[in-house]
Amino acid sequence: MKKLLLAAVSVVALASPALAADLAAKYPVKAAVVAVPVFTWTGFYIGANLGYTWSDGSGGSTIDGYGVGSWAGSGNGFTYGGQIGYNYQVDAWVFGVEADIQGVAGSGSYGGIAGSTWYGNDFDTDYFGTIRGRIGYAWDRVLVYGTAGAAYGQTSVSGSINGVAYDSSADYWTWTVGAGVEYAFADNWTVKGEYLYIGDPDTKAELPGTSDSWGHINTNVVRLGVNYKF
Repeated sequence: MKKLLLAAVSVVALASPALAADLAAKYPVKAAVVAVPVFTWTGFYIGANLGYTWSDGSGGSTIDGYGVGSWAGSGNGFTYGGQIGYNYQVDAWVFGVEADIQGVAGSGSYGGIAGSTWYGNDFDTDYFGTIRGRIGYAWDRVLVYGTAGAAYGQTSVSGSINGVAYDSSADYWTWTVGAGVEYAFADNWTVKGEYLYIGDPDTKAELPGTSDSWGHINTNVVRLGVNYKF
């Protein structure tokens, strides 16, 4: 009996490696799958930007004591400022809101004639900013978006008419629309390029004694920015 048991144990021991190999071949063990984190655009961010702006306009005005006249001009300059915003991603769609404020290093000029009197002015945008919604489509770390909302700022004019110097300013609101592309080069850092068109201001800096004015000013902005995402 003992000899029979020993023989059975020996057979099992000899067969075990072959049996294990056979089982491994028939039922292979799959390697564990390690999940790779997918980048998300959701979150608050803050950043800075540099850009360039150019504008042109034309119109007319009625100046007390001089009569009805017309004006035209243009300007350009570099912009600098900062932005803050929030994005929320749903599948590949990204919805967000952003606000910014900008300074302008540059100026323009415009001139006109009121009655028979010619006048010339220096024109400046003291500052401007926007409050906009954004909607975009993301390919992982690349986001293409459109944007629209409100723009605000302050303009000023200075010059002289018939030897009398003047300097005036006006705060304004208007609308803006644009588009851009943004790229996340690190988990918390993104870089973007953006274009904005800013519509005609609701108020304009005017010559003293202006009782009525009309016309339009068109403004374009292109800029590059960098954001830190929390």
